[in-house]
Amino acid sequence: MILIALPATTSFSILHANSFYKLQKSCETIGQNCVISQISDSIYAVTDKSHALSIIEKEIFAYPPISYSSYASDIVLHRTKNIYTEAETAAVFVRNLLSESNYKLNDIAVICNDIDNMGPVIKRTFEEYGIKCFLDKKIVMFSTIRLFH
Repeated sequence: MILIALPATTSFSILHANSFYKLQKSCETIGQNCVISQISDSIYAVTDKSHALSIIEKEIFAYPPISYSSYASDIVLHRTKNIYTEAETAAVFVRNLLSESNYKLNDIAVICNDIDNMGPVIKRTFEEYGIKCFLDKKIVMFSTIRLFH
C-alpha cells in the first residue's frame, strides 16, 4: 500500500485531478493500493512550549512590536560576525546542552532561514564537533510531480 498523507489544512484542490489519476494508475501498475488521506494537525502540536516561545511565535511580525518584560531562560540569542561563527556558536551550544543537561539529540532543533547557504556550513561544523545532524528541507512536491505508466 502506498499512503500519501497531507496535513488537514491542505486543500485537495491544490493537486490537479489528473495527478491523482496518474498516481492511482501508477500504483495499480505495480500492484499497490493507493490511499490519499488527510492527517490531523494536532499530532504536530507541541503542548509543553514555554510561554516566551509562544509569545515570539505569536508576535514575531507584529507591528508595533510588543515588549516582553519577563526573563526567558529558555531562549538564547547570539550575534555573530558570519555564518561560520554562527554555526560554530550553535554547535558549541548544542554540545553543551547534550553534555550538561538531560537533553537528547532528538530534543534539539536548530532553525535557520537560509538552509541552502547555511545547511552545508551547519552540517560540516556540527560533524567537526561530533554532533550528528539531519537537514530537513521542504520540497515542493506537487509542482514537480512526474508519474509514468
